[in-house]
Amino acid sequence: YPVENVVDPTGAGDTFGGGFISVLASGKSITDALVYGSSLASLCIEGFGTDRLREVSESVIRERITFLTSTLNS
Repeated sequence: YPVENVVDPTGAGDTFGGGFISVLASGKSITDALVYGSSLASLCIEGFGTDRLREVSESVIRERITFLTSTLNS
């Protein structure tokens, strides 16, 4: 996801991994897991620590998932 303002990349890999594994463990596809992990990681780097992730709404996550999914078919 094209983040405009990277604040702190610390934890982005862990956030990606957690999102990826949670979706994969729920039985969804690797593609779905990659998109979800990437969406969460893009949010993580917009703040310090877990601040941004704790304040973000489900609709923002869904918007990013929709955007990333649309780029797969381009």
